[in-house]
Amino acid sequence: MNTKYKIHFFYIILGLVSIIIFLVVIEWTEKEELVKYISFASTIASLLLALLAIVYAYLSNFSFTKNITLINEVSTDLKRNSDSLTRISESIEEDFISTLQGMDKKLFDLPQKISEISNLAAQDTHKGSKEKKEVKEEKKNNPQIDIDLFLRISSWNGLVISYACVLAYLSKKAFNIDDFGSKFDFTQTEYFYGFLVAIHSCDLISYTISKRLINVTSVNKELSEKIKEAMLNMAQNRENPESKWGTDIELVEKYFD
Repeated sequence: MNTKYKIHFFYIILGLVSIIIFLVVIEWTEKEELVKYISFASTIASLLLALLAIVYAYLSNFSFTKNITLINEVSTDLKRNSDSLTRISESIEEDFISTLQGMDKKLFDLPQKISEISNLAAQDTHKGSKEKKEVKEEKKNNPQIDIDLFLRISSWNGLVISYACVLAYLSKKAFNIDDFGSKFDFTQTEYFYGFLVAIHSCDLISYTISKRLINVTSVNKELSEKIKEAMLNMAQNRENPESKWGTDIELVEKYFD
């Protein structure tokens, strides 16, 4: 029932009670003393109204206290949620700043590393014919590279690009070093290229390059035969059970399918 109807109900009941009291007083007393009886009835009605006022005041005060308590609880919850949101915001801000600082450092070091690798590649590409002949003569006088040792000490990414060269040679397919790098982690592209230059200088592979397109012209036979097995062994022996190295092997093979 709405508050408006409750108030009307209260006044109606009050009026009926007053009438009943008046009739009872007239019935139970002598009519010639009607003024006294009316005064008596008024006194009783006043007492009744006073009692009702006290009850109403008590109920109103109780309702007001309950509302105040509810408001305090809501205020406390809002403050708690506000503090929680503030802590979360500060944590996100700290993580974001830390990430940006780490990226700044990597981006700052990247041009220098790329420059070093590019210089090494340029030196190898522009060697004179006389220097190449001297290198070949020196290789004839030096013992052959131990392929097993090379496979054991090489990094995983180095083996990935070496395996790519083997498959490129066997399938007679040239590949773009940037496109190949993007299949793994594009930041590894220059590392792939640097390792490619290194194994070329060791006479493990030969290749030509034009606009970042690698055409492998020869591959060491022993390297071609042993590299996949070496990669599988390395992937199986890795300590991290969630290693994705086995997936890398599949990606290289799929790239040259």
